[in-house]
Amino acid sequence: MSGAQVVTTHGMPRIEIYDAYSGTILATTTATAVGPKASWLQAPMPNLSALRTGMYYVLVRNLTATGGSEPAGITTLRAWGRDVVYDPPPPCGFRRRPMDEPPCS
Repeated sequence: MSGAQVVTTHGMPRIEIYDAYSGTILATTTATAVGPKASWLQAPMPNLSALRTGMYYVLVRNLTATGGSEPAGITTLRAWGRDVVYDPPPPCGFRRRPMDEPPCS
């Protein structure tokens, strides 16, 4: 993990998982243990079953004295096996609205 400066001074760090493309936060969890010199971190795994095949960011945040948090480290997570399935195109000649493209030739 790059920038790993994990500390437990004001509580256990929070882990956030973000969509790498939209920046949307998808899951959070809180560490239950941190190793010496932040050599490892243990946390319950959030439910990631809805993730599609793609790349995600895992951000570790230290808690601050004021009750906020600040970034402590980041890494990537790649998920696969749940590809996006697109609906097939409408049959040739089918138009959903009058303004749609003309029928196929």
